[in-house]
Amino acid sequence: MSDEPIKYEIAGEWAAHPARNCRGLDRNMFMVERGDTATLDHLRSICDGCPVKVPCAEFAINDATIIGIWGGLSGKERRDLRRQRRLENGEKMRGPRRGTVVKVARCGTLAGYERHRRQEEPTCAECRAARAAYKRYRKDNAA
Repeated sequence: MSDEPIKYEIAGEWAAHPARNCRGLDRNMFMVERGDTATLDHLRSICDGCPVKVPCAEFAINDATIIGIWGGLSGKERRDLRRQRRLENGEKMRGPRRGTVVKVARCGTLAGYERHRRQEEPTCAECRAARAAYKRYRKDNAA
């Protein structure tokens, strides 16, 4: 990592809160190397009990360019939350390449059944029926 200080324009009343736990700390100390769980746990302990933990986390969740620990959340955790929110809002997910839209497997298909399984969610009746039909087809045509 660079020794150059990280600077962000932090907006909102919470940013100037006098009881903010990270007030006066070097922002660079919140940049954690991948796999450094001891430092991550220490930084999360700083965020625990902070009166502005939630708005701080929301600020970082809403800005995908922010790096480091914010509101006790790592970059991966914030990405996962953004993805979960987009799914809940019915937005199409972007694929591995920037700008590529991935088609979401429809329910009532074998691909839909597999999508439910990958996302560890309950399978719907239509997808279970599609899987059963596929298994019957495979059984009937196995020779």
